[in-house]
Amino acid sequence: MSQAQIVKTAIHEIAHSLLHNKEAMKETNINKSTKEIEAESVAFIVSDHFGVDTSDYSFGYIASWSSSKDTKELKSSLETIQKTSEKLIKNIENELNLNLSKDLTKETPTLDNLKKNELEALKNTYSIGDTVILEKMLVENLPKGLKGTVKKIDDIGQIHVSWENGSSLAINPEIDKFEVKKAEENKQDKKISLQARIDEKKEILNKNKEEKLINVENNQTRNNTIS
Repeated sequence: MSQAQIVKTAIHEIAHSLLHNKEAMKETNINKSTKEIEAESVAFIVSDHFGVDTSDYSFGYIASWSSSKDTKELKSSLETIQKTSEKLIKNIENELNLNLSKDLTKETPTLDNLKKNELEALKNTYSIGDTVILEKMLVENLPKGLKGTVKKIDDIGQIHVSWENGSSLAINPEIDKFEVKKAEENKQDKKISLQARIDEKKEILNKNKEEKLINVENNQTRNNTIS
């Protein structure tokens, strides 16, 4: 049995369950041939709506069951066939849309989640206290090489900076060009710089001591010579 035939048969049986169940049969009295015509007609219409061609089988099937029917009897089933077909098509489409929506929700991050992830990544990349060295700001004309300190990152992804020239313009990481020196690096640089100054002072003090010692020795030598 082909896939098209499997689909058509499933819809045929669903149509039977909707139209010819015990409750429905209490209100009407139709024979087997009418039941088969209605179920197969619904199956054909619904299958065709979703691009499944069952005409080769359905037309012959319906013809075999309707050969003994007159036009009046066939017309009486048309409304039932139409309403049931519309109901099934609507239910199937709703189910398909629901499943598609669920799949998209699982597979595709929402805009809010994307924005949240971007902000988290931005805050992990830049920290308060980092030094910013500007290369080019697209909107404002701040000078190249200007330094500033990161103060905060706002909810729309801008980096707020306290610049050395007193400006507090924010940087847009997507369009502005800049370098960042991490706060830890700045602390290390300051530590190295402080140690270098201490070493320099020690060197100066040691040099002064040596010079004083030399002067003292020279004075003693002169005194001894005079004596």
